[in-house]
Amino acid sequence: MGGSGGCPTEILGHLPPFCSVDRGLSPVEQYVDGVLCGKIVTGELVRLAVERHLRDLETGSRRGLYFDPDAAQHVLDFCPFLRHYEGRWAGEPFGPSPFQAFVLWNLFGWMREGGFRRFRLSYTQTARKQGKTVWGGGVVGNYMFLADGEAAAQVYSAATKKDQARISHRAAKLMVKRSPHLNSRVEILKDNMSVATTESKFEPLGADADTTDGLNTHCAIVDEIHKHKTRKLHDVIETSMRSRTQPLMFDITTPGAGREGICWELRQYAEDVLRGIVEDDRFFAFVAEPDPGDDYRDETLYTKGNPNLGITVKLEDIRADRKKAEAMPGFFNTFLRDDLGIWTEQKVRAIPMHQWDACDRIPKRKPLRNYVAYGGLDLSSKWDLTAFDLVWPLESGMWPLIPQFWLPEGSMKEYPKREREMYGRWVDEGLIELTPGPIIDYDIIRRRINEYGEEFDIQEIGFDPWNATQLSTQLAGDGFEMVQMRQGFYTMGEPTKYFLALVRAGRLAHGGHKVLRWNANNLELLWDTNGNPRPSKEHERERIDGIAAGIMACGRAMLNLGEDSAYEEAGILTL
Repeated sequence: MGGSGGCPTEILGHLPPFCSVDRGLSPVEQYVDGVLCGKIVTGELVRLAVERHLRDLETGSRRGLYFDPDAAQHVLDFCPFLRHYEGRWAGEPFGPSPFQAFVLWNLFGWMREGGFRRFRLSYTQTARKQGKTVWGGGVVGNYMFLADGEAAAQVYSAATKKDQARISHRAAKLMVKRSPHLNSRVEILKDNMSVATTESKFEPLGADADTTDGLNTHCAIVDEIHKHKTRKLHDVIETSMRSRTQPLMFDITTPGAGREGICWELRQYAEDVLRGIVEDDRFFAFVAEPDPGDDYRDETLYTKGNPNLGITVKLEDIRADRKKAEAMPGFFNTFLRDDLGIWTEQKVRAIPMHQWDACDRIPKRKPLRNYVAYGGLDLSSKWDLTAFDLVWPLESGMWPLIPQFWLPEGSMKEYPKREREMYGRWVDEGLIELTPGPIIDYDIIRRRINEYGEEFDIQEIGFDPWNATQLSTQLAGDGFEMVQMRQGFYTMGEPTKYFLALVRAGRLAHGGHKVLRWNANNLELLWDTNGNPRPSKEHERERIDGIAAGIMACGRAMLNLGEDSAYEEAGILTL
């Protein structure tokens, strides 16, 4: 029971200490301290994983949990028995990187009443090239196969196809083959490793296997689970672990695309567990990804999705992929997923952010008072973000844009912590105006739009009539020309095309407003059969209100200028 007492001496013999000399804090403690003090730059979810570990050290005993440092040390001591098999470290003993050691420390050190391990399911997500295959199959798989003290252990590297499963299994085999201590003790065949004295085996397993009946799984390494189109294999393996006392399902993946499938479900569940929304003491989560609003060009943040940056992945390789993504929009989502660790949609993003960021010229307000402006108002719902944009179609072809955002103060507590902190920063920076109470105060919005009307010559304001009947009537009474713009393809198609064309041509001067940039980054499009786009509001948490308002403002300007002349004056072509 527990790793510390389960290593068969006939297999491994004496285990050397992980740290040969006393260096004060252990590597895991150094990692924890580095994350908490900010010396190691991580995303919020990794920090929450560290905080969860520390919090449970204080309070876990109330739930029957305790931490066994000897059991945690046992798996770290096992690592040097394995040898690297390729590249510059070929033949060298394996040493886990700091984040890998932290994950292993948690998985094998946390116990529950009865002396058995706490965690049965583990979800780890990082960008590519973090050593996942070697670490997952080679270390976790081999440890559970050789050193966990489980009689007749059945360990599997699992994937959608057996050929894919062989990749992780091959890594495990070669690490054992290169080990002087392990090679002679393990029988190694093409698709099987076994130890006769313990009747344990380690094999690849694919969803395309003839049958998965009769599994009695002690451990399964599921690499790149985002490629699993169904949850069938995952569920079969998980149910096959029920007769084991301390099994482990080790899911490890890069981010995927789209919000369908078991991997996205696990990713969301992992976040809920880390945020304390769901309490699941058997589920371990380590999600290494950037935070919303992070600039993809900021290299100081690349460790958020690449905890092994400088170890197994090189900064110059990420730079090369970034340059390629900026030149090839179709590659941009791949860059975000593989190089930065960001989950993306299936569709190519509507606005490549390098194009958006190239439009960060700051509009000068005073000269704009001499030109006609057009407005767009997106009220959203009563407790969410509301946006009002003004645009000016100048004779030079430039279109300055000034946005204004509001949020009801009382709704802030309803958002997840990450969004509360994000909105809070923007409120402090003066980028969002809070209105008192739990729902948006339309009187404040009306008063603010009237102030804009006193400063600028606003010709028309386009608005989404949803939730806006009363306010639009009041603004019309104040003297504004209010025009309904329903959010369908017929009304929004050409304005959306034109707005995107302005961005692509570098003619939209938005001043780099952070909230508007976040909205732009969230923008997805829906298309009708005639090739007309409109903004999609399918994902409510990913706000696009400022962009929707900007598109409506551009739409009113286009119709007043005449669509053809609008394109001609701007000197751009439609998409």
